Amino acid sequence: MDLLWDNASEIESSYDELLEMHQEYRNEKEKQRTDAEQILTAKFWPEIYNQPKPREEVMTWLKKNGSSTLNHIFDNRVVPLQYLFARMEYVNASPKNLYWFVVFDDFWTLNHQVLLRPTYSSLPEIRLLEIWLLD
Repeated sequence: MDLLWDNASEIESSYDELLEMHQEYRNEKEKQRTDAEQILTAKFWPEIYNQPKPREEVMTWLKKNGSSTLNHIFDNRVVPLQYLFARMEYVNASPKNLYWFVVFDDFWTLNHQVLLRPTYSSLPEIRLLEIWLLD
């Protein structure tokens, strides 16, 4: 506590600047959230993502709640969408599939940068793997 009291004048002189920095940060985060909501509403997560539904129901929901940009992507990218639903169907087919997917997807998401360190990227095999995985 003495540290704060001993430096009270320094803290007070920077207080307004600190509040301004915090407000700028909050404004930027709010803008990012608003921009994301214009593409796909946050209702997607509890209504679709957490409660898997048949493809027809999902597409109907997306037409109603998704942006025109998102719907245009789905209309023009049929094969990736088929892959997405096939993967979702496989993962949801059994608890075993679901848990293994979560473990390995989480492992990859959190560690792929570490697994593909730049120090190893000079090896041709690693570079090809990196290109293939990130493509």
